Amino acid sequence: MEYIVLILVGLLGGLFAGTFGLGGGLIYIPTIIFLNPDVPDIYYFAVATSLSCIIFTGFSSAFFHYRKKNYEPEILKKVAPFVALGTFITTFILLKIPSLYLQWFYGIFVCFIGVKMFFHIKNKSNENTEKKQLQKLSSMPLIGALIGFLSTLLGVGGGSISVPIFTLYNKACIKKAIGTSSIVGVIIAVPATIGFILNSDGFETTHENFYHFFYVPAIILLLGSIVSAPFGVNVCHNLNQSLLEKLFGLLLLFIGIKVLF
Repeated sequence: MEYIVLILVGLLGGLFAGTFGLGGGLIYIPTIIFLNPDVPDIYYFAVATSLSCIIFTGFSSAFFHYRKKNYEPEILKKVAPFVALGTFITTFILLKIPSLYLQWFYGIFVCFIGVKMFFHIKNKSNENTEKKQLQKLSSMPLIGALIGFLSTLLGVGGGSISVPIFTLYNKACIKKAIGTSSIVGVIIAVPATIGFILNSDGFETTHENFYHFFYVPAIILLLGSIVSAPFGVNVCHNLNQSLLEKLFGLLLLFIGIKVLF
């Protein structure tokens, strides 16, 4: 039963990775928690495993978005180095924060972003002012570092954070924001995995399904995700922009509520 669930979640994760720019963490983390309720501090392991998996699932999605030129190169160049730096530093902080607090923060944050995306809530300001403001913000190290920091705490590839930032504030087209987020997801996953390897002694469990921080059966997730990600990219490319934003918002809201309750 466990393997069937992992195969289905992997296929779904890849589809969402391609369609919404998510690395899969929003689906992988609740699944790993659900399948391992008896493992103490399971949230830490779920986060570390999720980010490691995103190296592969995110790359599959990012590659096909890149081929379709479905990304914002200027935004990417400005935030990428600081995303990587923020991510790596946060791997040394994660284990010092109680896992239950992180789980609550994860659920509340995802619900908030879901509502914001569904109703397309924006800051009150005229478009020109907003554009100028975000051109400055996107060039600041703070934006990239914040994406890396939050993504590592939440165990996600950044899609639930960077897509709303790029769309609602940077005025990027939702489709290009999703493509850019897919590439950012890989930039998050690689330094995160390196950081978790260096911190692997902090992950303590005798459960047979875990090797240090990694949930070994998650390899099945990877296979399903890599197969389905290209289909998600095609869905993203063909969907109406407004509908895509609403679907993205509903997905985040549903996942946030499930994690909280």
